[in-house]
Amino acid sequence: MESDCPIDAELRSEISALLIPPSPAQVDEYLDELIKSSNRHCHGIKVKQNGELGKGVYADLGFKEGELLLKDQMLVGLQHSSNKIDCLVCSFCFRFIGSVELQIGRRLYLQELGVSASQGCCQTDYSSEDEDSRDSGPSSSSCKEKVPLPKGFAESLMKGGLKLPYSDKFPLPPAVLCHGGCGEAYYCSKLCAESDWDLSHSLLCTGEKSKQSLGRHL
Repeated sequence: MESDCPIDAELRSEISALLIPPSPAQVDEYLDELIKSSNRHCHGIKVKQNGELGKGVYADLGFKEGELLLKDQMLVGLQHSSNKIDCLVCSFCFRFIGSVELQIGRRLYLQELGVSASQGCCQTDYSSEDEDSRDSGPSSSSCKEKVPLPKGFAESLMKGGLKLPYSDKFPLPPAVLCHGGCGEAYYCSKLCAESDWDLSHSLLCTGEKSKQSLGRHL
């Protein structure tokens, strides 16, 4: 029989204590503390334990339609640089911001400038007829030529001069600028802007206000 690891033998009592399941009272206290923590922005809910079903979230009061119940904080999140070209989202919670017109116009504008998330790739849109023709046998294919947009079309979408059909059915929160003025980070609300600033962006921001603030602290 193999001997115990020296560390296991030396710290046997401590390891056993750590492996003891917490009591129901300790679990309730821990869950209550999670709900009350300021970064979750929730009220009127409670986590309870059920012997058969396990843990569940219960409401302590009535909520109105559309009212926020719980907004948990993600452990880590980062938008890929290529995805920043495709869409404008909150730099903290990654919610789409601006408007449908801004999202589409911004992407078209960047494409006009030659900026693409897939540089060098042949972007081809295939229809069902194309798929049928490819299945029927070998054939040559090439990138389809893009139809040029009217001059100023993308800019007009971005600035709100043009409205797309039914875009009002999908409202998005207006973009909130970064506190430091870097022009790289945008947010869906002042709350997300402040949370990201306190968490990490104040150290990464290259804006003038950020430099002034850092200089005062130094």
